[in-house]
Amino acid sequence: MDAVILAAGIGSRMQNRAKDTPKCLLNINGTTLLERQIQLLLNNQIQTIYIVGGFQFQKLKQYIDSLHLQQIILIENKDYFTTNNMYSLSLVEPFLKGKDFLWLNGDILFENEIIQEILKPSFQNAIAVDATCYFEESMKVSIQNNQIQAISKEILPSNASGTSIDLYRISATASFDLFLKIQELLKENKKSWSEVALNAILKLHFFYPCFIHSKWIEIDDIEDLKLAQKIF
Repeated sequence: MDAVILAAGIGSRMQNRAKDTPKCLLNINGTTLLERQIQLLLNNQIQTIYIVGGFQFQKLKQYIDSLHLQQIILIENKDYFTTNNMYSLSLVEPFLKGKDFLWLNGDILFENEIIQEILKPSFQNAIAVDATCYFEESMKVSIQNNQIQAISKEILPSNASGTSIDLYRISATASFDLFLKIQELLKENKKSWSEVALNAILKLHFFYPCFIHSKWIEIDDIEDLKLAQKIF
C-alpha cells in the first residue's frame, strides 16, 4: 500500500514559527513533524510515500533529499496559494487512482497504534475517528450502524459522532470515484477541502469508523505546537 501526505499549506495561524518554513518541518522535541509521519508509515510497510508540497517548496525538497529515502516522491503544488488540499490531492491521481492508499494531512501527529489499527484487513475504506472530542475547526463525522454517513466541518454537535483526525484509508475501487469527484468539484471551486469529495462518495462506498484510543494532535497554531511538545 502507498500513502500521500498533503503538506502544501502556508500555516497562516502559526504566526512567525512557520513564516519561512513549511509547517510539516516544525520541530517536535528534536524530530520534524514530517519525519515522524514518514517513519510511522515506513515502519508499517507503506511502500511509496507521495508528499505534495507548495509553500517554501525548495526548503521541503532540500529536506526530503537529505533523508535519502527512495520510497518518497515529492510533488509540487505550484498553485498552493490559490488552491486548497483538494487540489493537492488531485495531483497524485496519476499515481494512486485505482490503488489502495492512506491519505493524511501534513500537520497531524499521532501514535503508531493508530496506523496499525487502520491498516487491519477488516478496513477497506476507513476514517480514523476520535469519538471523545468535538472541535469547531475540525472535520466531524456522523455514524450510523458502524458506517460513516457524512464528514464535514459543518456537522453540529448534536449530530456528530466524533472528529476525524485527518487520516483516511481509501480502497482501490473507492479511489476511482474519489478522483472522479475531485475533478468534477475542482471545476467549480479550486479552494475546496478534499473531504468535500470524500463526503460525496460515502453513499457509493462503505466507510468504517476506525475509532482511536491513542494520542494524536493536529497542529494548527502555536498553542497546538506547545501541547505537542508536551505530549510527544
